[in-house]
Formats: sequence, structure tokens, C-alpha cells
Amino acid sequence: MLDDPSFWTFTSFLIFILLTFIPIKKALLTALDKRAKKIQSDIEQALKLREEAQELLASYQRKQRDGISEAENLVKTAKEEGQRMINESTQKLTIQLARRESIAAQRIKQAENMALQKIHNYAVEVAISATKSIFDENISKKKSRELITNAINELPDNLH
Repeated sequence: MLDDPSFWTFTSFLIFILLTFIPIKKALLTALDKRAKKIQSDIEQALKLREEAQELLASYQRKQRDGISEAENLVKTAKEEGQRMINESTQKLTIQLARRESIAAQRIKQAENMALQKIHNYAVEVAISATKSIFDENISKKKSRELITNAINELPDNLH
């Protein structure tokens, strides 16, 4: 059993797992503790904010009893300002969406052109490869030399 490499591999694996489990466990527990402290802190802060909000609500209720007409004017002004902000945001959003649509259309067109170019290049490579393969299989060296010589001789006529 002690001469079996599988036994030692298994034993080494178990030792490795045990040695790495402790630091990993500590790291996980530390991270969880930090998260718990942060959540507790957030809860405490939320409670403080709630208390402040309740005090503020009481203060506004006192002010409301003191001046109903002032509150109505504030509500009216807030509605007008809100409507203005909605209109302004809608215009900005419309412009931004149009711009993004234009950019997307340009990117799509560019991608289409790149795809067509890649397809064209691939088709040329395939055609060249097929021609070379057919040429290599069907034409002897003597015949290929004749074709090359004829092509060279015809070249000046084809250039004019």
C-alpha cells in the first residue's frame, strides 16, 4: 500500500486540501464578518435617517398649519418645475436616443462591410487554393511551363 503511487497522490491531495481549507475558511469568515458589520452600520444609519425624517415631517406639519397658502404656492411651483424638468429630460432623451441609434446604424453598417470584406477575402483564398489544387493535380510540369511562358508572352498585349 505504501508503494502504491495512487495512495501517495491521494494522501498529498488530502494534505493539500486540509492546508488550504484553514486560510480559505478564515478569509471567508473575515469577509462575512465585514459584510455583517457593514449591514449593521447601514441599518443604524437608516434608523438615524428615519428619525431625522420624522423630525423633519413634524417640522413641516407645523409649518403647514402656519401657512396653507404658502404650501399651495410651493406645490404649484414644484409641479411647474417638475413638468419643465420632464419636458427637458424628454427632449434630451430623444436627442440622445437618436444619436445612439445613428451610432448603432453606423456600427452595423461597418460590421456588414467588414463581414462582406472577410467573405470576399475568404472566397478569393478558397478560389486560389482550389485553382492551385486543380492545377497541381491536372497539369504536368512541362505543361505548366508552357502555360507560364504563354502568359508571359501575352502580358504586354493585355496591358495595352
